[in-house]
Amino acid sequence: MGFPIYNYKTQKQVVIKEFFKKIKTELPEVKISGDLFGQTTTSFNDMGIGQVIENSFSFFDYTCPMLYPSHYGVGFLGFKNPATHPYEIVFYSLVEALKKEVKFLQTADALSLKKSPRIRPWLQDFNLGAVYTDQMVKDQIKAVKDVLGDNYSGYMLWNPSNIYHQGAILKSTL
Repeated sequence: MGFPIYNYKTQKQVVIKEFFKKIKTELPEVKISGDLFGQTTTSFNDMGIGQVIENSFSFFDYTCPMLYPSHYGVGFLGFKNPATHPYEIVFYSLVEALKKEVKFLQTADALSLKKSPRIRPWLQDFNLGAVYTDQMVKDQIKAVKDVLGDNYSGYMLWNPSNIYHQGAILKSTL
């Protein structure tokens, strides 16, 4: 992929942060969310793609890391296949995201915020690395609630085929 206006001198994370800033400046009264790769919650650099979760906190009402367990590499948290451990992957990723948020809130960038950043993750509801079940989707939702507690502001499910596990999200009428 080529970017004809990119000068290859400015760090990608700086370019993306400036883009986030421009969006917020141009749309100051609009609620905005930003989707980021899930690994931004656990990575200590921009992974070569310019995404740094801390750079989103000042500019989005909701930062939405895509915490798909299937997208974490073999050996992540010691799991041969992270996709088969949805609770553990989502739980750990959100704990790490909150650590980054706490650290961010101690910076000068955080002083201008009117409210704390909110994290509302994307969760996996598709078969990749494992055949996903109602329980696996429920496990991810539970992890979000367990970690975020009073700061829980929901989650979003993703399935590229737009077929979701209704049993994971429908409330029982019993």
